[in-house]
Amino acid sequence: MTHSQVTAFDEVTHQQLAFVTRRLNSRPRRRLNYLTPAEVFHKHRCT
Repeated sequence: MTHSQVTAFDEVTHQQLAFVTRRLNSRPRRRLNYLTPAEVFHKHRCT
């Protein structure tokens, strides 16, 4: 899979999508006070 501006989503596998999703959700964000989106999601889900 190349990272071009145009992607045929019928060619993207579930494994590729899961990999990108995991990478994005495990990256700390300054906007979230350097927590990851996954950490914020779990923190709010469990309260």
